[in-house]
Amino acid sequence: MDIENLKVLIKKVAELREVQQSCIRMKNSAQIDLDQSLEGKRFAMAIERVKEYSIQLETAEAELKAAAVALYQETKEKKPIDKVEIKITTELEYEDDKILAWCKDNAPTLLIVNKKPFEKTAVNIGAPVKVNEIPKCYIGSDLSQYLEEKGDE
Repeated sequence: MDIENLKVLIKKVAELREVQQSCIRMKNSAQIDLDQSLEGKRFAMAIERVKEYSIQLETAEAELKAAAVALYQETKEKKPIDKVEIKITTELEYEDDKILAWCKDNAPTLLIVNKKPFEKTAVNIGAPVKVNEIPKCYIGSDLSQYLEEKGDE
């Protein structure tokens, strides 16, 4: 890879960004036209109604579930009505520090490192890690200088 190849590639990126921005402007203009049209207003109203009824549905489902669980706790009936069923699940309760100590002694393969916080502090806390420097490229946002070259050719 050489400088001339990079110039060709950055020109391509600049041109594609310009086309993308043009498409975004076209989409935004079409959105304005749609919003002002009768169909757009009907569509917006339909979206609002879907949101409104979705919230009502969520609330109604939560009420139904709570009522069914309450009835189960009184009667132990797992199928109180058609299409409503109580299923028994399990949930473990424990203290993190006790489980951590137990896992160290009995199941060390279950211990998992939380990578992001570890990698942020590993060097500073003296963890036995190797630091590799990886080159990454960042492209500036204003590439107009490469578009101007278009007329020079």
